[in-house]
Amino acid sequence: MHMPTPTFHIHHLPIYGDTVLSPMAAYSDVPFRAICRQFGAALHYTEFVPTEALIGDPNPLWRRLDVHPAGEQPMVFQIFGNDAQQILLAAQRIEAWGADIIDINLGCSVPKVSEKGAGVGMMRQPKLVAETFRLLSRHLRVPVTGKLRLGWDEASQNYLEIAQIMVDNGAALVALHGRTRSQKYRGQADWDAIAKLKQSVNVPVLGNGDVRTVADIDRLKAHTGCDGVMIGRAALGNPWLLGRIDREQLTLGKLRPFSATTSTKRSATTAPPTACKTSTAT
Repeated sequence: MHMPTPTFHIHHLPIYGDTVLSPMAAYSDVPFRAICRQFGAALHYTEFVPTEALIGDPNPLWRRLDVHPAGEQPMVFQIFGNDAQQILLAAQRIEAWGADIIDINLGCSVPKVSEKGAGVGMMRQPKLVAETFRLLSRHLRVPVTGKLRLGWDEASQNYLEIAQIMVDNGAALVALHGRTRSQKYRGQADWDAIAKLKQSVNVPVLGNGDVRTVADIDRLKAHTGCDGVMIGRAALGNPWLLGRIDREQLTLGKLRPFSATTSTKRSATTAPPTACKTSTAT
């Protein structure tokens, strides 16, 4: 029997495919992820969760880390914070909740996250980045990854420095959205920056930004050499894109009804149970 060849690995985990559903607050929930997985997503990220919500008592934000009962492996749990020890405590707590990978969000541009030193605000604190990834890679069994932007603004594009710090301290993959914090989702994503990142680190790189069609997937990979393409807003209402099918190629068969159990029923005191809707994609 012929075994498929992994497209790339995240540490020891094989990844089969090159299209990845981006983490999106208020969208990357269990039903949407299940649909995207059916149509071809190779990897899933949860909505991001603040670390302070994970080290306290059970609360509704835990439900962001629900996983489909049929399995979504490999599954990435994404968290954010501005304190390395707190991030470690949260990561240790959720490691047993079904995470195959734990990802640190260094890309959220929303002021109430970034201006508190979390999300893309973390990129302004290289020592915090180093301490966070060092602690997590030392104390967790699962791989640790990170998603970032180019930097805070045009004058402070430090993504190469931050990515190298991440990798030097144990990051197993880096995902890059080719825009700055000040750009948010305006303007054009810088694919040249993604190419530079791919050339500068020795771990897999996911490219993110301005992918709206199947041709864009191939163009981004060819332009940057990235290992996978992260798709966010373009997948909303169009999960077929993750299976390399454009809307105009859809047939009635591909529009068949999809049903899925939304989540496992579990006690909120023992495992993650919607989100503060602070942003869409990061």
